[in-house]
Amino acid sequence: METDSPDYILVIKQPLFSKARPRLTRSGHAYMPKEYRAAQEEMKRQLKEQWQDRPLLSGPLSLRMMVKGEGRGDLDNIAGAFMDSGHNILWDEDRVSVISELSISWTKAPKKDSEWIVHIKNLWTP
Repeated sequence: METDSPDYILVIKQPLFSKARPRLTRSGHAYMPKEYRAAQEEMKRQLKEQWQDRPLLSGPLSLRMMVKGEGRGDLDNIAGAFMDSGHNILWDEDRVSVISELSISWTKAPKKDSEWIVHIKNLWTP
């Protein structure tokens, strides 16, 4: 993982949430749960505030995520929720060719103190 300082640091003040699985209607139409869409929209709002007028990152990128909050959900799904929320705000794709390094750590905290701290390092050097 990265050893020098990140190029960008983002701090999201929001309870932790996991990437949701699509649900199906009786007719077979897929949709994402309302709670997930609402949490994702709030994260996108905060990301847009912090990323204003910066270009999309193309990678390869290193992400180091430090999350604090209640111990619900799996770390991989928490990381997935962040990466999906950053789509078309921070980067145009979250493929391995764009985000080639990822680490995530969790610290228990009350829901009111939840936060996502994300260090982004561009690994490409000209």
